[in-house]
Amino acid sequence: MKRKNNTKRNVIILACACLGIIIGAAYMFFFSALLVGNDTKYVYIDNDDTIDSVYTKLSEFSSKGTKMTGFKMLVNNSKYADNIRTGRYAVRPGEGSFVVFRHLKNGLQTPVNLVVPSVRTVDRLAAEFSKKLMLDSATIYHALADEATCQKYGYDTATIAAMFIPNTYDIYWNVSTEKLLDRMHKECKRFWNAERKEKAQA
Repeated sequence: MKRKNNTKRNVIILACACLGIIIGAAYMFFFSALLVGNDTKYVYIDNDDTIDSVYTKLSEFSSKGTKMTGFKMLVNNSKYADNIRTGRYAVRPGEGSFVVFRHLKNGLQTPVNLVVPSVRTVDRLAAEFSKKLMLDSATIYHALADEATCQKYGYDTATIAAMFIPNTYDIYWNVSTEKLLDRMHKECKRFWNAERKEKAQA
């Protein structure tokens, strides 16, 4: 009877030890901090990125070994490699592979602070925007130089720059040209309320 009790106790101890090892490994692989350092870093995922280039970008500021192994394990057990989402993603101190993977997989981006400068030429606007967005300056310029696009917002190619009110806006890094212009048009209409229009007329 005593031997059976000892055997039962040994089995329980062994099971608890195995469970502890599993929990410890899970924490090390998936929940311990991926980031090295105390500053938030940003991963920029482009249209031409593959899963290998995503690994490379994360490896530039992550701890090596188990941390990236955990991220790769999550990728291998999902369809993320076939559905990589563009965007600017924050990796904050203390966040593990599981949190970072969830953000990238679900497209949970962190917006950029887009500064609209006091310029009145579309080429300058395009150049400034391309420094902060995934869009290149040529794409933005061609949209602003297109008569049909300008007419959609009530402007022409000579006046479209007036639609961009100098300010700082939170906007997603991978915003499309159409959504960028829609947002700027919305901000312009919001700025030119009845009070400001009355002052401008006076």
